[in-house]
Amino acid sequence: MANVFELTVLRKKQIMHKKWLIAGCLFALAALPVATGCRAKAQRYETKVEILSARTMGGQQGKAAPALIEFEMRFVDCPGEVKRVVRGDKALAACAGGLKKGETVPAAIDFSYDRERENYRGDLVKLGPCDVKLDPKEDANYEMVQVCRDLKASGVVVGVHCDKKREGALIEKCPWLRRI
Repeated sequence: MANVFELTVLRKKQIMHKKWLIAGCLFALAALPVATGCRAKAQRYETKVEILSARTMGGQQGKAAPALIEFEMRFVDCPGEVKRVVRGDKALAACAGGLKKGETVPAAIDFSYDRERENYRGDLVKLGPCDVKLDPKEDANYEMVQVCRDLKASGVVVGVHCDKKREGALIEKCPWLRRI
């Protein structure tokens, strides 16, 4: 018959083994999203943009199709000033070359988590009738967001304050602008 001391040591080992087993299971459950890529399906948002400028590059007048096209656009439905500049390839230039300054066209944004940058991003995937495939590392593609309000003193406007934070009414109206 085993003495009391040996039984106590055996019981402590059993308890410690169970704790490590539970900890291992919890770690496996926590690591599962990392192992599967941490990427949920992108959410698609439909909106409207106003073309502020359109510029083609490459090609020759009437002889060859342009190699690139660059648009500066403003999101019409978003409060404040939300602009995006995109530079597209030959396929976008061929499809969207007819879009002119001042036109308002539908756009689609795919909103998803980007593991490389460790934040959310809203990628333009459709502009008017055209599918858009942009290079995420292209420096020419960027976005500017600011919400401005008048500063008043004694009921008189004395200045303006512009906030570049993405929160509040801006995110409620345009959720693809969220970054964290």
